[in-house]
Amino acid sequence: MSSPEWIIFAAITIILISAFVSLRVFARKRKAVRSARDIHLPIALPPEGVEIPLIAAYSGLKALAPVTFSQNNIYPRLILFEDHFDYKVILKKSAYYGDIEGLYSFRSRYYNKLRFHLYNSSLFFTAVLPDERMLEAVLSFLAAKGVHPQPGNRN
Repeated sequence: MSSPEWIIFAAITIILISAFVSLRVFARKRKAVRSARDIHLPIALPPEGVEIPLIAAYSGLKALAPVTFSQNNIYPRLILFEDHFDYKVILKKSAYYGDIEGLYSFRSRYYNKLRFHLYNSSLFFTAVLPDERMLEAVLSFLAAKGVHPQPGNRN
């Protein structure tokens, strides 16, 4: 292949791969919105926990919040258990509800977010939820565990 043909081939390949990844992210986000309608948080959670569908997850330094350094739009995770929760931005991590230093709730017409600050970490975790109903369900569950949003949030 000559040089111009190689450049065109590389450009087309990059465009096709980008389109595929974008379509996967879009499909996963649509699935999260659909599955959020079907999830109801029971009073007593099953041993395997309840996975909360997320649109995205972000992480960054608590001192620089809300500036983020890592994000996950493809496979973010938030799984609630009776005594702890698992979350994933880049790596899967766990934290007990008692480890939550601060919980911040943000909602608007375009997004619903929960930002967790943990005592044993210099990082924060932000979960972007698909709708306000899911945000209210998670906040109610966390309130039952003794975790309440910080006053002065933009609700």
